[in-house]
Amino acid sequence: MLTTTDVFLYIVGKAASTVRSRPFVGLLTAAAVVSLYRLKAHRKRKAPSLRATFGGPTRFCNTPLGFIPESIQHSICALEILADTYGDAFAMRILGRDCLILTDGELIREVFRKRPHSFARAFNKGNLFSSPGMLTTEGEEWKRHRRLGAPAFNAANAAAMVPGLALVAERFVSPRREK
Repeated sequence: MLTTTDVFLYIVGKAASTVRSRPFVGLLTAAAVVSLYRLKAHRKRKAPSLRATFGGPTRFCNTPLGFIPESIQHSICALEILADTYGDAFAMRILGRDCLILTDGELIREVFRKRPHSFARAFNKGNLFSSPGMLTTEGEEWKRHRRLGAPAFNAANAAAMVPGLALVAERFVSPRREK
C-alpha cells in the first residue's frame, strides 16, 4: 500500500523529469503560476489602499512586515519625522498591518467621538497579561475593576505619587527640550 508521502514524491519526481526533458513546459508552468498569483493578488484588493488615499511612506514600508521599530525611541523619532513630512494623517504598514496614523489631537478626538466602539484598547490585544485588570478590560468589566481599585487612588496616595510621576515626566521631556 502506498502512503501519501510516496504518492506525493512520485508526482513531484514525474513533474521534475518532465521539466528536465522539456524545458519549455517548465517555463510555461512557471509563467502560468506567476500569472495566477498576480491575478489573485490583483483581484483580492478591491478597496483602495490606505496609502493611496492618505499618502505615506513607501520606501521602508514595502516589506511584508512594513516598519519594524528598533526601540520605542526609534519609533517615536520615526513617527515625528513622518508626521512632519506627510502631515496630520498618513498611512503606513507597521508589523504587517496597514495602519492609519493621525497626529492632530483634535482629529483623534473627533474620530473617538464619532466611532467610540470601533476602537479597542490595543494594550492587551495579544493577551500579554493572562488576568484581566483595569488596563486591559473595557466596558462594564472595566467599571467594576475601576470601582475596586478606586480606594487605592485616594487623595493621600495620589499626593504621594506626584513627585515620582513628575520625575518620570521630566526625564521624558528634557531630551526633547534640548532639540
